[in-house]
Amino acid sequence: MKRFWLFFLVNLMVLPVAGGIRLPHLISNGMVLQRDKPIKIWGWANSREKITVIFLGKTYNTRADDEGEWSVDLMPARAGGPYTMSIMASDTIEIKDILLGDVWFCSGQSNMVLPIERVRYAYPEEVARAENDHFRQFLVNTNAVFTEPQKDVTGGTWSPVNPATILRFSATAYFFAKSLFEKYHVPIGIINASVGGTPIQAWMSRDALKNFPVYLGEADQCKDPEYISRIMEKEKKQAQEWYNTIRASDKGLLHSPPWYDPSFDDSQWPVMTIPSFWEEKEPAQINGVVWFRKTIVLPENFVHKPASLLLGRIIDCDSVYINGVFIGTTSYQYPPRRYNVPGNILKPGENTIVIRVINFRGRGGFIKDKPYQLIAENDT
Repeated sequence: MKRFWLFFLVNLMVLPVAGGIRLPHLISNGMVLQRDKPIKIWGWANSREKITVIFLGKTYNTRADDEGEWSVDLMPARAGGPYTMSIMASDTIEIKDILLGDVWFCSGQSNMVLPIERVRYAYPEEVARAENDHFRQFLVNTNAVFTEPQKDVTGGTWSPVNPATILRFSATAYFFAKSLFEKYHVPIGIINASVGGTPIQAWMSRDALKNFPVYLGEADQCKDPEYISRIMEKEKKQAQEWYNTIRASDKGLLHSPPWYDPSFDDSQWPVMTIPSFWEEKEPAQINGVVWFRKTIVLPENFVHKPASLLLGRIIDCDSVYINGVFIGTTSYQYPPRRYNVPGNILKPGENTIVIRVINFRGRGGFIKDKPYQLIAENDT
């Protein structure tokens, strides 16, 4: 499939809107400002309008230019807070709960995107004890733009750490910031602007791409909405045709009974020890569908209560059945597999777990060094 680059160009300035002061989303309640450095505050107002900013007992005056854009540079200040900032013109805006500390811009691909939600079961006490108003994240919304740098991000707020908000924090950024807070004991602000799978050129300006004519050409092509539409439609069609083909030829779904049915006889199937990749075993070099079945015996005290089936990570996607009942599916390889099993599914004695794996390309199978287990309360 043809690839095209998504350009995520963030220029935190505001779009001109008639009447009153306007601020970028980043300059908002709960923000963390960099300590011990001059601080730029900017926004938009009416053309040539006088702007007054009051912060930490100091007053700063400026005037919007002909386009309505304005900015002021505040004096450096020590770590602390919370503080309030007033911005006045024809109207007044108060920004509350401001902290001064260290601000870090965190960006990257899936390793930076990965939220605490994905690893919450590996760090249950971390989530339960999360309560730190001096540690905050601003999560930049993903917005693919191909034409020009944007004047503002499309949304976002500053969120302190607590058991509810921590699940949306980048795990990498969270533990990085936590270590900084424990070392320096000053407020920490994280600006998280990351998008999984994006190449470095997707984050570069047009001027920066001038030394890379191939990428510059692709960037210019992507300015055409019809070109983007054609590419997306083509890739969507190719993907749908691929899925339709493997589904139409999947013996496990066509067989009577289907292979996820407990009554199906799998006694002649080859055996494979997992976690492993099937290239290491049999069958090798398969891109498509591979079925796995496992029969386990459960005692009476394990059943009749909700359970969780942990299947590590699987390349690439999977659908899971227990005793013929569909339990869940995951569409790509990176999320950890943790499927909730209703209390009425498991039974004393034999239970059949079936996994239908689809591998798109390369090695397919089960990632090692991940948890593979069935858990019901304190039983495993």
